[in-house]
Amino acid sequence: MDGTKLMKLTTKKLYQLIQEVLTNYQQPEQSFFGAGVQQIMDQGASLYKDPSGTFINTAWMTKNIGTRLGGGYSREVYAIGDTNMVLKVALPEELTEGVKSNQYEVDLFNEYPHMFPKTYVYDRDTNGPEWLVIEKVVVVESGPEYNEVLDNSFPSLSNAANLFDNAGYPNVTPSWVFERLLDTYEKDSDFFGYWMDLIFHHKRGNEVDEETKKKVAEASWFVATDDEKMMRFITVCKKLGVDFDEIREGNIGTNKKRNKLLLIDISKFNF
Repeated sequence: MDGTKLMKLTTKKLYQLIQEVLTNYQQPEQSFFGAGVQQIMDQGASLYKDPSGTFINTAWMTKNIGTRLGGGYSREVYAIGDTNMVLKVALPEELTEGVKSNQYEVDLFNEYPHMFPKTYVYDRDTNGPEWLVIEKVVVVESGPEYNEVLDNSFPSLSNAANLFDNAGYPNVTPSWVFERLLDTYEKDSDFFGYWMDLIFHHKRGNEVDEETKKKVAEASWFVATDDEKMMRFITVCKKLGVDFDEIREGNIGTNKKRNKLLLIDISKFNF
């Protein structure tokens, strides 16, 4: 086969693929985000507030964007129709904090996309984003859900939990192991030493003999930490100053496959 012809064919095909991607990317926002978001993009955040700019016009939001999914100290969240996206808006009464949280989400997704929901588009106001459109995530609300997500995301936690179970530590779950690891990595040094002390003296091991406690503490450390994804998650959280106590049900989310742990409530963390 003529190599020159093959190169031309490949280049042409590549050009066609690039054009398809660009065409899809440049499609009108209304067809992708919906007419309501398009209006906000065109007219600004004042569109969804009351005339005085003091409150969110919930009636307008639910009519033009979608169902109100919830709210916190400084922001509210609305479903965008039946898409896999949501709109987060800063509350006018806590605008500074809401904008700050929105900006963190934009910045952090760009740097750590494996830990934060995807940001699709956001307010480009010079004072910071009052709104942003992000990936819709499944909020982890219960202990069983949390264990399922941890088990799927970081299999080493279940392996370590099995070691504890076999050694006589009762009711050890992936989340229990994860919480002990978070306790350990809150320290500034000697993580292994702190883990050994923590596990050896934990009340769940009261019925376990000392030799077994030492063995399972050491073995579980190497098993649990033998997970690059999990260690990267913990390391980034520590780097960002995340309050480890806030990594729990209600403040974390996951994807549809439930195999990715996501930080979703930026306002809860001490950045």
